[in-house]
Amino acid sequence: MKGKELQRVKAALLSELDVTLQKCCHQRLKDIVNDLQIRYANIKPDSSPDEVISVLLQSGVLKTISTASMIRLQESFERIRMGTFGLCVLCGREISAKYLEQNPTTKDCSSCDRESQRLMRPSGS
Repeated sequence: MKGKELQRVKAALLSELDVTLQKCCHQRLKDIVNDLQIRYANIKPDSSPDEVISVLLQSGVLKTISTASMIRLQESFERIRMGTFGLCVLCGREISAKYLEQNPTTKDCSSCDRESQRLMRPSGS
């Protein structure tokens, strides 16, 4: 996944981060970015998703929040940093951009996710 698709997925990931921050911390991502401007002069309110993600990783600000959804977001940002974001952790295939836009923190492709859900259902269902 490259270019515009990846940027749309990163924007979806930041949108999910904003919702999660509002739920667990009663704070918006925009407010956190504004606070980080004091320490990181290179981030601006209109920064690209790449710039915001980079500063969030640099600052470690998200590591202080340990809800399940925040942990999934942190793992996604870490996979972006490592260059493995968008690859299924089970089969290694590329996860479609459309599926990632709908589920930005997913680690599994749609096929592996369906198979995992099928295996977790009680027999006879």
